[in-house]
Parts: sequence; C-alpha cells; structure tokens
Amino acid sequence: MKTSIRALCFALCIPLLGSCATSEQTQQLLGGLTGAGLGAGIGALATGGDTKAVLAGAAAGAVVGWGVVKLSQYHAERTRSVAEEAKAYGYRESEGTVVKLRSARVQPETLRSGERATFDMNYAVLAPPSAGQVAVTERWDLSKDGKSLSEMPAQRVRREPGGWRSKASIDIPKGAEAGTYVVKSRVEAGSSYDERISTFLVR
Repeated sequence: MKTSIRALCFALCIPLLGSCATSEQTQQLLGGLTGAGLGAGIGALATGGDTKAVLAGAAAGAVVGWGVVKLSQYHAERTRSVAEEAKAYGYRESEGTVVKLRSARVQPETLRSGERATFDMNYAVLAPPSAGQVAVTERWDLSKDGKSLSEMPAQRVRREPGGWRSKASIDIPKGAEAGTYVVKSRVEAGSSYDERISTFLVR
C-alpha cells in the first residue's frame, strides 16, 4: 500500500518539475496539478500514507491552481486634485496620511471561464504637503464560498496626494467552477487602510 501511495504522490507532483510551459492555458493547468500534488504530499505526510487523506489533500490542493492567476494590464491614473479630495472628506493636515477607497468593482459582473475580469479601484490619498509622494499598496484577494482562492501580488507604488483610479485584469481559468466570486479590494498607506467587497458571477 505504501508503494502505491508513493507512486500516487510522485505522479501528482510531476508538474512541479514542469518549467517549460509556453502558454497561459498550460501554466494554469500546471498550477492546478501542482496544487493537487502539494495537497497529496501534505496529506501523505500528515497521515502516514492514508489513501483517503491523500486523495482529499489532492482535491483541496487543486484549488491552489487559482494561485497562478496573475494581474495583467495594470493601469493607474490621477482623477482629482488633493484640494478636491481634502474638501470632499473634510481632511485636516493634523490627521497625517489617510487613504479612502471610494469604490471597487469588477467588470464585467457576469462572465464565463476563460474570459477576462477587470478589477477597478477608485480611491483618495490624503497627506500634508510636506509628505511629498506617498507609499501606497493596492491589494486584491479572491475567494469563493468563504474559501480564499488567490491573493494577487500587491501593487506597491508611490502616489502624489489626490484622487486615483487603478485597474488590473485576470484571466479566469478554463473550467473554473460556476458561481459567485468575491473580490476584496484594499488600499494601504502608512497606518491607514480602507477596503471594499465586490462580486462577479461565472456562468
């Protein structure tokens, strides 16, 4: 039995050795299989080779396939002056650095696996004039049914105080499960942060 378990783990972990993917579809497939291999390996180590645990670990690990989804077509533009934003939020310089996430959404709101979803954030960066450019971090976390699927690499940038709009896209993996997906968008600067929840539907 142990031999068969080792063989199963080895077979599932083979994609870990694959480093010559030449297309996005291949990379997504390798990502899913790699996740399954890792899940199976963890299940085997934790249970001493119990077959059911190994298979359960493989199924759970397959979700890691979403982890290879990467942001693309990132773009940001300034939308409002710092004076406009300060007036809109009643900002005072004594507050230091403050960020306000005005809105966050996903476009389109309904799509199919293999199509592209765009995350759209609109936020304000407020800081005293002496602060100059502000270090800002933008984050997106994707989940479904309460389970985290992918935390995209954060975008760390420097912003002039004022209003900003940023966009970034992901390609929904082929064969992605139908249902509602939740995106938590978050912007951070210093000790200040703000976040919003948005959703999209995969049919």
